[in-house]
Amino acid sequence: MEPEESEKSEVMDSFQVEDINISRPLMHEHHTGQFAHSIQFWLSCLGSAVGYGNIWRFPSVLFNNGGGVFFIPYFICIFIIVFPLYYLECSYGQLFKKALHRYYDSINPKFLGVSAAVACVTLFLAMFYTTLLSWCISFLIQSFQDPLPWDTHSQENGVFWNSGYFKEDLLQASGGIGEYTHIVILVAVSFVIAGVANYIVIFNSLESVGYAVYVLIPLPYFLLSILFLKGITLEGFYTGWEFLFKPDWSKLWTFKIWKDAGAQVIFSLTIGVNVMMLFASNRDKNEKLLKAAIGVPILNFGTSIFASMTLFAFLGYASVKTEIPIEEMPMEGSELAFVVYPALITTLPFSQFWAIIFFIMLICLGLSSLCPYYEVCCCFLHGMLSRTKRFHKIDKKIVSLCFCFIVLVIDIILMASDAGFYWLTLFDHFSAGLNLLVLILIQTIILGWYLGLDYLEEKVHEKGETIPKIYKISIKYISPVFLCFLILFGIVDEIKNPLDMPPWAQFIGGSMLCFPILCIIASLVFR
Repeated sequence: MEPEESEKSEVMDSFQVEDINISRPLMHEHHTGQFAHSIQFWLSCLGSAVGYGNIWRFPSVLFNNGGGVFFIPYFICIFIIVFPLYYLECSYGQLFKKALHRYYDSINPKFLGVSAAVACVTLFLAMFYTTLLSWCISFLIQSFQDPLPWDTHSQENGVFWNSGYFKEDLLQASGGIGEYTHIVILVAVSFVIAGVANYIVIFNSLESVGYAVYVLIPLPYFLLSILFLKGITLEGFYTGWEFLFKPDWSKLWTFKIWKDAGAQVIFSLTIGVNVMMLFASNRDKNEKLLKAAIGVPILNFGTSIFASMTLFAFLGYASVKTEIPIEEMPMEGSELAFVVYPALITTLPFSQFWAIIFFIMLICLGLSSLCPYYEVCCCFLHGMLSRTKRFHKIDKKIVSLCFCFIVLVIDIILMASDAGFYWLTLFDHFSAGLNLLVLILIQTIILGWYLGLDYLEEKVHEKGETIPKIYKISIKYISPVFLCFLILFGIVDEIKNPLDMPPWAQFIGGSMLCFPILCIIASLVFR
């Protein structure tokens, strides 16, 4: 239900760029800086969107959902879901330029819990991505050995890949999440390197991020291009491409392909965690809104296709060389990144060189995706602390340092242990799934219905632009319905296929799932 006219007028007045009117005085408004050039904004957005999901999740989803036929639901989801929601976040960020903790609080003080929920989900994502980044760093360190240490595990059990090195040697994985005995030194050192690198990038907020992306974004594309060019020179590369893109039309009529397409486009573009709002709020107000809303998703999709073609060129080569069908190779999650990819590299001449290139590429992708998550959390914490009398003048660099240190300690205790593999599985399952979908749904309802699109359209018209009609229809009707479908499908799937973990671990995972939602409920009830 939309608010009454008098209430809506007050809401709009409170959402003015310079005339902030809330129910209590603001001690200190936080500003994260301004991108020096437009290219920094584009690179930052691309860096937050392009990451590990493009390298190993998209190829797996494409492979398991009918190959080329997957593009049909994928493009439909991009046009009717991603473009409008991305446009919504970009518009509010660029036009109203508020600190992250103020966007929903300015609409209604009871909505502060939405910003808190975003910070919670973003924290979980930061811990998850830090772990993946540290594993990549560990592999890079080991890549300087000759021969490659995981090469000794090749050709065991009649296949060219084996998870023995990854789980047994590198991670020293125990028998389960409850079997915690020691910290793995190499992984712990990698966490420290990842934490220091992350703080160096974000210590001066977006000013430092804006310059870091000049290296973090072009370098992975350059290295991926080298791997691609190598791949297309290998015997059997076309076999891999044919297998990747060959359509299975029967999959088009299943619910799974539509669910996977929607989840892939939403999660791969960091929708709902306010990263786009953060970047757009530090962009020149005169920049075109529609370009970013369309350009970044298209570039993200192009990267996914490029990465998939690179991977399957190598898989085709390995299939021809070893006579193992591609469909029998592991294609899921961490196994694809840390077992199959490294094993493929060992089949190449000068494998040490290719391993170094591959893991440097993954480190750059991981860091460019991770830094925005930390920045969102630090901006929220700094904003909330700056509203108190005691900490209203606290330097954001201090907040960032303390936050990065605390997260690093927790990560080392949990993820760098011999139970770390299972903790990551828990985080992967619970950290940003159903809770993020519910969060996106709530944000869409607040901005599309409670605040309404009329006020946004007025500001967009002042720029000489218009909101595409299909976007307005999608934001108010199509996106909420589709998100409800994904949420219901996710609940049913969780009931039918619960994660195989001890009850106490299930409780921790359930708490991660529910806590962001409880933040919203508590704010609505008690504020």
